[in-house]
Amino acid sequence: MTLRIKNWDRFQHYHNRKPPWIKLYRELLDDPDYHKLPPVAAKYLPLIWLVASEKDGELPDLTTLSFRLRLDEKKTIDIIKQLEDWVHDASNVLADCKQLAIPEREKEREKEREKERESKTYSSNFNTFWSTYPKKNNKKAAYREWKKATDKPDIGTIIAKLTEQIEAKQKLKQAGVFTPEFQDPQRWIKNERWNDVPEVVQTTTTKIKYDG
Repeated sequence: MTLRIKNWDRFQHYHNRKPPWIKLYRELLDDPDYHKLPPVAAKYLPLIWLVASEKDGELPDLTTLSFRLRLDEKKTIDIIKQLEDWVHDASNVLADCKQLAIPEREKEREKEREKERESKTYSSNFNTFWSTYPKKNNKKAAYREWKKATDKPDIGTIIAKLTEQIEAKQKLKQAGVFTPEFQDPQRWIKNERWNDVPEVVQTTTTKIKYDG
């Protein structure tokens, strides 16, 4: 859909000049419609006039206009929406905007649906473990191991042990003691690492013998 600046003849000057010029009327200073525009739209309106001057008041397609304004297409559409009183057929661009927004909204909905499907795929206890475990990779393999570990303790105990191990590793690192990273989650489950006793930072005290 082609867009044109409304009342273009008022702004055009020296039609045959290369590059063409535009003229701004001083009455713009006291134009209430202009001053009602949001600041960003008011800023870009003169730039849009400059682009329109290259083709006798006609604006290029959305992709080209966005590039000329150095904006992404969504931002350009938002500005055109705010300039409905200054640009012909802006409402048609808004319709296009809605069409462009549909795929984005659909992507967001699909992500939400994917999260919902995932939450139903795994048990709530496993999801609790997964959200706590610091190394997240190969969730499906970890869940298979989780289901095979039928004699594991309750989820509260597992999380308590895991949290204790996480905190112990952090303290060791802070003390400058080398400590290996956590295993992949499926190996942690397979090896029943909830039974591990975490290493603690060893502190030493020096006793001074007093001979007095």
